[in-house]
Amino acid sequence: MRKTDAAASNVANHDEEPEQFFDAQFRDSKGRVVAAPDFAALIGPGTEAEVDAGDVRGSSPGDNAGLEQQDAKEQASRLRIADTHCHLDMLHHPELSLARCAVHGVDYLVSVVDPTEDPAYTFGSLANWLQEAAKLLSTEGFSQIASERLATSRNTGDNPAEQRDGGYASDSALCDDAPGGIPRNDAPRMEGLLPDVHLMIGCHPHNAKDYNTEIESLLIKYAKDPRTVAVGEIGLDYYYDQSPRQIQREVFARQLELAQELNLPVALHLREAHDEGFEILERVGWPEAGCLLHCYTLGPKPMQPFLERGCYLAFGGTLTFKKAEDVRAAAIVAPLERIVTETDAPFMTPHPLRGTVCGPEHTIFTAALLAELHSEAGIPAGDVLKQLYTNARVFFGGLQPKAECPKTRIGNRDGL
Repeated sequence: MRKTDAAASNVANHDEEPEQFFDAQFRDSKGRVVAAPDFAALIGPGTEAEVDAGDVRGSSPGDNAGLEQQDAKEQASRLRIADTHCHLDMLHHPELSLARCAVHGVDYLVSVVDPTEDPAYTFGSLANWLQEAAKLLSTEGFSQIASERLATSRNTGDNPAEQRDGGYASDSALCDDAPGGIPRNDAPRMEGLLPDVHLMIGCHPHNAKDYNTEIESLLIKYAKDPRTVAVGEIGLDYYYDQSPRQIQREVFARQLELAQELNLPVALHLREAHDEGFEILERVGWPEAGCLLHCYTLGPKPMQPFLERGCYLAFGGTLTFKKAEDVRAAAIVAPLERIVTETDAPFMTPHPLRGTVCGPEHTIFTAALLAELHSEAGIPAGDVLKQLYTNARVFFGGLQPKAECPKTRIGNRDGL
């Protein structure tokens, strides 16, 4: 966990900073380029706007197939995906991950902050990370795919920038000497491709031993920041036991009380402690604003009591691991309207990128697998992906469930 103003050098078990490629591509542990999920193929024709042969006069079946394929590609280019749990402060280059999120459709992020680990670092750095990410979008490694995404959003009237009120980057920051040839007057729209980034704050069970009145004051202070959308990650970790269990229980209970007072949802970290965590929630009370079980890595049975209390489940990279059959079984039977995607970056990198440092942009691999699993159960993949995104905005934004959730200005929870 972070302790200083500089990102940890041992991120995700890398003793030294791994080689960085400042472009939009994914690479495995051997540096080989890995293709992003083919969402157009996964969605297939007719998910959102079915093409009826009677609507195209004089067209042949082959023509209609081409239109359907184009429709799927258009839908894929407009997808919005959410990473509901990442640690931007632990990445060597948060701005690089944010730029990759922009071009791969990861449109909504919630980054975790711990009041025992210099919370001012993340709250004070976020705007700069977004500014630097905006600059990257005009560089050679990003400009082509960013321009294509911009062009698609223009054609569909779905440009994120036009749905936001303000932002961080300037025209000059985006367009000075841009090798990709992005027109200067496109700068505000390019900036609009960046994800909405929000924060949660809470004392991790590892750090429960450091919790005191001063830390609690910091937690309350930053919980009232308009960019904060949840208290978390909080809970119990009986696997590592880095804090005495009794102290973990006390700090967990106290933070549940604070979440109720602040009217914020909570993100739970429960490891080998689900039964006891559930008992504490029953005793202290389930937060009225909502409860999310972060990093669900168990089978179908343990999730049932939490689902009965209205809890959401977050699935991350573990879902993609070859031996995680129980986790995939849980993801299939869990109500789709209660599932969200996450990474826990820089940890839990999904297949086929295991062995590399995870970033929030990697959420697309988990989202693609969830869509595939549920489509095999009869729900169109495009509908699954839209629901996963809507779930995230409903949970963290306080929205009432609906078919499509609008985007917001970065950091404005009340404006959802």
